[in-house]
Amino acid sequence: MDLRTINIHDLRKEYVKKQVTVEEVARHCLDRIQANENIHSFISVNENLLEQAKVLDEKIQRQEALGRLFGIPIAVKDNVCTKGMKTTCASKMLENYVPDYNATIIERLLKEDALIVGKTNMDEFAMGGSSETSYFGITKNPSNPDYIPGGSSSGSATAIAAGEVLVAIGTDTGGSVRQPASYCGVVGYKPSYGLISRYGVVSMANTLDTVGILANHVKDVEEVLAVIGGNDPMDFTSVDEKSYSISEEDKEIKEYTFAVPAHMEKYIAKGLLLEEYQKAVEKLRGEGAKIVEVEFEYLDHSLDVYQIIMSGEVNSNLARFDGIRYGFRAAQYEDTDDLFIQTRSQGFGEETKRRIALGALYLATSDDQKLYKKAMKVRQVLTEEFRWVFEKADALLVPTTVEMPVKFGETIKDAMKMYSSDVFNTPVNLGGFCAVSLPLPKKFGSALQIIGNRDQDALILSAAKAVEGKVCND
Repeated sequence: MDLRTINIHDLRKEYVKKQVTVEEVARHCLDRIQANENIHSFISVNENLLEQAKVLDEKIQRQEALGRLFGIPIAVKDNVCTKGMKTTCASKMLENYVPDYNATIIERLLKEDALIVGKTNMDEFAMGGSSETSYFGITKNPSNPDYIPGGSSSGSATAIAAGEVLVAIGTDTGGSVRQPASYCGVVGYKPSYGLISRYGVVSMANTLDTVGILANHVKDVEEVLAVIGGNDPMDFTSVDEKSYSISEEDKEIKEYTFAVPAHMEKYIAKGLLLEEYQKAVEKLRGEGAKIVEVEFEYLDHSLDVYQIIMSGEVNSNLARFDGIRYGFRAAQYEDTDDLFIQTRSQGFGEETKRRIALGALYLATSDDQKLYKKAMKVRQVLTEEFRWVFEKADALLVPTTVEMPVKFGETIKDAMKMYSSDVFNTPVNLGGFCAVSLPLPKKFGSALQIIGNRDQDALILSAAKAVEGKVCND
């Protein structure tokens, strides 16, 4: 069995026909994880995996109703709370933290008989784009172990690319699902803000965070979204059931209108990445899709705006990790203030501390928070500019990243280089829009991103399936 080629529908059909058992698939996943140990997709593996697989097999023997995701092996990023399993956020601060409850998305997956294989490696507290900030060590790119897999959902992407699971859950604050999906050659979906509950997901930046889905096929993304998407009373930012639709009737590629940025060479250097993108656009044009060019005035500011707002929210969210209530606590300290200082200095990694410090700077009242307030204004202007694009087209078609994967060590030495490839990713989070990253035929780092207006997820996923069939499966 190769989990890189089969899909949810076909695997579920094999279960029903008793051509394979859930226990056999679970053992296959464990074997793949062990064989790919050097890739290091997982921080921890579900110790009860085989027992849970046997319970699911018994449902078939008893001819009970099977859940929509029956026996589907799923990996979960290690910032999503799982009852009885560690949730570390890849940090020393939460190295031994075991939640006593499940995140809403975990409850919904289990209710539909999904098989949670384990918790995937990530950049610490989702801060980074290479996996190099993880306290538990780096994750390697299955296509080329010398190169980064992207981040922060690095382990979720590599678990799919290495055939260790069929589907993976990640989080996306500024491209953290789509960028590693691009670098590892898999599908990465970032939903509209609020479409998937964040209850039980450790926050990095509240107004930017979303839960995303990684898979080998867009159809599998849709299947999982149908289970975990929708309103959640435990998350006051989740959408109203009446305001969205998860599925839409599929259309032919010629029925879609795509916007593309004029002068793409302004954003992406000449080379393979630009050539693959232009080739994909021309292929879609040749298949009958309507292509319109648009000019962006404020896109150049997106990375700066993101960095300011994200750091401010990081500073606020990570204030809870003080050594008092839970998590790591420094062994030696002189007084309460020193306890805070020693715990946070020893418990957080360098990149996390850097963003906390930047957030303190941007939120300081000493200068009336000038940069932060300016960033909030530009955020609104940038969001309106994207909405103007969606008045002209069904979706915006761009490269997922504007740089190819780099070797380990190149980004960790340059803090700003982490953000440099995400010029088309961060605006999606700033505006709460939806997007799908699709790997192009030359998969190593080459991907096409389809961006849609907020609450247009059904349209974007339908368009992604059409594009997938025309330019991604050559």
